[in-house]
Amino acid sequence: MSVATYGERALQDVSSAMLRAYLTANGWAHVADWADRAAVFSRDESGRPPRIVVPMTESFADYPDRVLDAVESLEDVEERPGIDVLNSIAAVAADQFRIAALNGEGPLSLHQTAHLHGEASALLNAAARATERPRAAYGGRLSTQVSHFLERIRPVQSSSAKFELMLHSPVPRSIGQADIFDDDRIVPFERRVAKRLVDALGGLNPLIVDADASDDLSSFEQAIPRGISSNLLDAVARLAERGGQQGSGIGIRISWAALRPDPDPAPPEFQFSRQAVDVLDAASRHLRAKTPDIDRHVVADVVRLNREPDEFDGHALLLADTEDRTIRIEATFIEADYPAVIKAFERRLPLAVDGILWHKGRTHRLEEPANVRVLHEDQ
Repeated sequence: MSVATYGERALQDVSSAMLRAYLTANGWAHVADWADRAAVFSRDESGRPPRIVVPMTESFADYPDRVLDAVESLEDVEERPGIDVLNSIAAVAADQFRIAALNGEGPLSLHQTAHLHGEASALLNAAARATERPRAAYGGRLSTQVSHFLERIRPVQSSSAKFELMLHSPVPRSIGQADIFDDDRIVPFERRVAKRLVDALGGLNPLIVDADASDDLSSFEQAIPRGISSNLLDAVARLAERGGQQGSGIGIRISWAALRPDPDPAPPEFQFSRQAVDVLDAASRHLRAKTPDIDRHVVADVVRLNREPDEFDGHALLLADTEDRTIRIEATFIEADYPAVIKAFERRLPLAVDGILWHKGRTHRLEEPANVRVLHEDQ
């Protein structure tokens, strides 16, 4: 095969350290060095073929070709598709999230694939935001740190046609340090997100069982510091629902990067049945009702001012579209924002505003409105 088969970027991203670690972990022996430019690996200490040559640095012009040679050799030895071999090599430098239907079979439709990717993204989004600051619910803009984390997540191409998705989260290599203590100065954000997700998912099934037996959802509030949020519950519910249509539910397995081993190396795995969906949905609504959406970004129409524009006192009624419905929002603006609110009302232009959104029955309340601005002012 050619470099183009896998993509030069994918091959270049396989570092020399990753390839050496993979070979060592899979029974290959480092038998010789070649002119301080490459390491030679063999299936045994004798150095007999098959042999794989690993460049000492990624700076060589033909580095992607040498990685391709290694992948093709391993494809023959391991008797599996080259793309699976390449994914396994890449995995040594990434924490892996495998999301799969339990006992599910059959190829995915485009619609199912889109939903699987979307809910997986929502799951990691919730875990990342909880790593920064545990909350009952999240809305509004992502922080730079969370955005950067999500941008680096890579879905892994697989030869399997089952209802499953593998995601890689690259983590910095551990050199001379062990993640024994949960110290933010040592443990990178990517690993802390994975650990937060493990903590949240690990406590979720007992909460589901307790709530189902007692009809009491308050225990979910106590689990917020572990990373439980309305957003995470929604993502797990939708994954369990879709996985249940394929099999008996959804399984989520987290594995640790070999280049940054975890003190507790056993890969945690969690399973959620389709029967848990009703409890998860109820708990999600409970958390959203109990706690405001902090840092919520709203684009809304100003449909009513409590007084005429020339006597405006800051009180207004807004209408905003959410993912599933239109909501009424009461807001009180500071005097400096009066001109923008009045302009949006009189010209029927959308108003953008950030704030804390409280749920109050059929109406919502936006507190501490900030960054108020009229959109499409050129109209």
